[in-house]
Amino acid sequence: MTVDQQSSHAVSLTKPSDLEFRVERVFDHPIERVWAAYTDPKVIRQWWGQGTTVDRLDVRPGGGWRFVSNPGTDKQSAASGDFLEVSPPDRLVQTFGMEGFGKPHTQTIELERVGAGTRLSITSRFDTTEERDGIVNYGAEQGAIGGWSRLDALLKRLAAA
Repeated sequence: MTVDQQSSHAVSLTKPSDLEFRVERVFDHPIERVWAAYTDPKVIRQWWGQGTTVDRLDVRPGGGWRFVSNPGTDKQSAASGDFLEVSPPDRLVQTFGMEGFGKPHTQTIELERVGAGTRLSITSRFDTTEERDGIVNYGAEQGAIGGWSRLDALLKRLAAA
């Protein structure tokens, strides 16, 4: 468990099975706002990463998504996937792949009301333990800390506006 230095909430990474890892954190924001952070392109582009553009976002079973960070630079990267299940405001199941970096895997994004806040957990499931461990060792926990720190700061700004 690692504490996000920008907030008092820890990000935890666990391995519930040989094929999965889960990252989790509690946000001091209502579930509807956290849901919008994953389903509203205007919100996504503000926290996802450097200069993110939302090329495609069709939030429905069978719909898909594609986000590009650092477009037009030598650091450009793209992530994409398809929505398998959409149950507002507490569950998204999608495929997730970084273009040019291995096979896509399945992510289950779950939101749970915790008092006035929201517990957000993402469980990623892979075909092999080696694929799972490769992503964990590449920095999955640090990626969650960085992204969720930006998300928390954005949600605080939106709540204050």
